[in-house]
Amino acid sequence: MQIYKANVSKSIELQQRTCIWLENNKSFENVYQALMHNNELSLKLFHEEILIAVGFTTGSRRRYFNRHCFFIEDNEVIDVTFDSTHSLELREYTVIRTYTFTKYLDAIAYESNKPVNEINFKFI
Repeated sequence: MQIYKANVSKSIELQQRTCIWLENNKSFENVYQALMHNNELSLKLFHEEILIAVGFTTGSRRRYFNRHCFFIEDNEVIDVTFDSTHSLELREYTVIRTYTFTKYLDAIAYESNKPVNEINFKFI
């Protein structure tokens, strides 16, 4: 398993663009919301320039792990779900699995007529 660090500036930029749809501690739903409300990100995912990753992240003191969902671009993490810039700079991300656009839609059992709260996030 490979360990990644976050691209702080891209993570902050994405969070600021999509903050109205994001919820604290809901990384799987936040990745979905970021894709649905950011056309540039969706296009990059469609062309496989960016991937969705499922894995773990360390806590701010690197002592524990949290299951987490985030984006990978150029071997860097873009994390839309973070609590502070300081913790984002310290975190390490371990990738368990990555998804392309179509695999992601299959993994969440996406149906266009389903509201987001009914989508089944079954990544791991």
